[in-house]
Amino acid sequence: MPTEIPRWLRPSGLPRLSLCPASGVESEPYPDAIGPAAALGSAWHEIARQRIQRAPYDLEAIARLHGVSEETLRGWDEGLSWMPTVDCEAERPVVLPLPALRPPIEIGGTADVVLRDPAEIVDWKTGSPDLYSPSQWWQLRAYGVAYGLEIGAAEIQLSLCYVQLGDRGWRHETCRVAEMHAEIQTLIAEAMHQRSLPLEERRYRVDDCCTYCPARPGCPARTQDLRSFLALEAIDPKRGGLIDVENLEQVYTRAAEIDRKIAQITRATQAAKAACMELVQQAGGSFLCEDGSELWVVEVAGKAVAYERKPYRYLRRSR
Repeated sequence: MPTEIPRWLRPSGLPRLSLCPASGVESEPYPDAIGPAAALGSAWHEIARQRIQRAPYDLEAIARLHGVSEETLRGWDEGLSWMPTVDCEAERPVVLPLPALRPPIEIGGTADVVLRDPAEIVDWKTGSPDLYSPSQWWQLRAYGVAYGLEIGAAEIQLSLCYVQLGDRGWRHETCRVAEMHAEIQTLIAEAMHQRSLPLEERRYRVDDCCTYCPARPGCPARTQDLRSFLALEAIDPKRGGLIDVENLEQVYTRAAEIDRKIAQITRATQAAKAACMELVQQAGGSFLCEDGSELWVVEVAGKAVAYERKPYRYLRRSR
């Protein structure tokens, strides 16, 4: 019987696993986050593929299809002049064998651009360059090892391109295939091992990788991190304590991050409430609010909205 491979175990998840080995296990119950950033990335990858294949493309139509900003895509398209001049493939599937795991498995992915001579893998990054960290190489390293094993190469050139920076957005690394293959298998083995550990012994780390982790709403490490931060509320800076000149920047940065999250949560909450009210108005049902009151749609007999020719309805809240 084939070994079941966890949904979170793929090359794109390796940057997160390299920072927080337990994040894979924790994310199992959660669906992958899909949002505007993912749509923007998909739109750019479609443009890049057409450019590499020397095919005409309708930037406006691509933006409309994915529901993203045409202006943003156009800026990236005009700011990046690089085009491969050697034999290459766009969106090339690769498979990485992991024989050191017990039992052995394989994981697959899609490399954005594969250049054949000299061998090189290019990965488009549509996120903010400000979020760059060395961990982001792991996905590309997995693609490089997979391709290197396939063609029997000892080394592969790896290139990240942050398209927001245009031609200034390139970073490069040389991948020694055999050495990196062993490192990747060690990383994955550690992440898989977390399944067999009790919660308190799993390896967590609160970091920038949390931004992309599906498990962040219920992550015990983030919960503890937030509780520790909230303990600072009782500190009087004049009397000294946990905040000093050495950690001042880190504490302030964390506070600013929480402020941004609160603002995002507030906007999302307001949007959710508005959507719920709209749905109630459309469906004519009811539901309980957080304060215990009830919202429902009331239809007034004998009255109608003239231009819609429909019964008059309104939303009522119980006291």
